[in-house]
Amino acid sequence: MPPILSQIWDMLLPLLVIQGLAAYLLFKGVPRRKKYHPELWARGMVLCALCAGQYYAVYIGQMPAAFGVGVLALPVFLRLAQNTEIKRRRVEQQSVTTPTNKLETPFIIVRVNANTRAMNGEVRQGTFTGMHLEQLAADDLLDLLAELRKVDQRSASVLMTYLDHTQLDDWRARFRARFTKTKEQMAREEALQILGLKEGASDDDVKAAYRRLMSRLHPDAGGTDYLAAKVNMAKDLLLPS
Repeated sequence: MPPILSQIWDMLLPLLVIQGLAAYLLFKGVPRRKKYHPELWARGMVLCALCAGQYYAVYIGQMPAAFGVGVLALPVFLRLAQNTEIKRRRVEQQSVTTPTNKLETPFIIVRVNANTRAMNGEVRQGTFTGMHLEQLAADDLLDLLAELRKVDQRSASVLMTYLDHTQLDDWRARFRARFTKTKEQMAREEALQILGLKEGASDDDVKAAYRRLMSRLHPDAGGTDYLAAKVNMAKDLLLPS
């Protein structure tokens, strides 16, 4: 290795070790999932800030300061990791030591405290695998319900029981607003499908598709009145007068 590269490596190796240890402490015990999660993003930003600060100190020639910032940050991250682990163990211990009733499916498990009637649970399969229900934000729970309704209705029913017990009364309205299509939306999708178009098609695209189909489907061209009527209805819906 050339001397200059060897010197750079000797300078950066302690920083890389500190940053690796910092990353381990920051994310130790934090549930991971594929989708956006505020806690993961917040801890990731803290790690990026630490790395940026250290490299800036190296850039301005303050190597001791770069090393010192990392060393001072590690005890803070260690305490954070310990608190995260304590919280996780407390949740697990509570679920083990307290008499509970369980609603269990291959995709989700919900526990009901026999004394307080409080509920908790976790996801066993899918996007949120390994996440505790009480850790999920309200919108995440609605996303989970939408996912379960596609794969297993019994799991969806169990989650709906949990939502009825733990969420505000309006969760059903918020779910419908996010995931239920209106009649107008469904009619528009059907019209686009009839004309062979996609969402975002312009008026000229609709007119061109209409003329192309009518040239083949009009009764005078060997088509049927039914098909011609469907094409006319689709055109009228997409191009209101």
